[in-house]
Amino acid sequence: SQVNAMRVCLRLLYYRYVQRVPRTKQSLAMALGNVVDRTSEADYKSRIKKGAYLPDAAIPDLARDAFGVETFQVDFGHEELPRGEAIDWALSMARAHHREVVPRVHPVYTQHRMEAKIEGLPVSLLGYADVISRFSADVVAVRGGERRVLRHSGLHIRDTKTMSKVPPGARGPVIRADDRHVSQLATYRIICAASQQPAS
Repeated sequence: SQVNAMRVCLRLLYYRYVQRVPRTKQSLAMALGNVVDRTSEADYKSRIKKGAYLPDAAIPDLARDAFGVETFQVDFGHEELPRGEAIDWALSMARAHHREVVPRVHPVYTQHRMEAKIEGLPVSLLGYADVISRFSADVVAVRGGERRVLRHSGLHIRDTKTMSKVPPGARGPVIRADDRHVSQLATYRIICAASQQPAS
């Protein structure tokens, strides 16, 4: 969000991140995304601390609580969905993420603070990775006509809203991240490089 604010207006960056002037409004789309962030964070914390993800029955209450907090600054008079339908969407999204995405992740950290001082910026570049997970994959290496399968493993930064997306030009799923997500993923990479944190 810092990088996106800087791209929009340096004054916005200054007021929001240097002076810390709070936001007065939030969009419903952002609130719904934050509901999924909060429920998945609870899931990942449970896996890290207790060795198991939350039961399905715990997700609706978590999502309702998160919805109440996240929609405090949403003006439903100017949104496409009325409050009741928005709650249904939030519950559906949280359940789907819990069932389809969370079981495939092997979390090491959640809401991990990542920070680096970049010369020329008035504030440190700061991000919170939704989850850092362990991964392993077989990589096919071709050299001189010979194919070898190498096992590659390490830590991987995952962002709830960009989980199945990759920046343009990268190999991966067909779904492409929009400009904001590209900035977010690139920012994590810059922080890792600047602070020598071992995550890809």
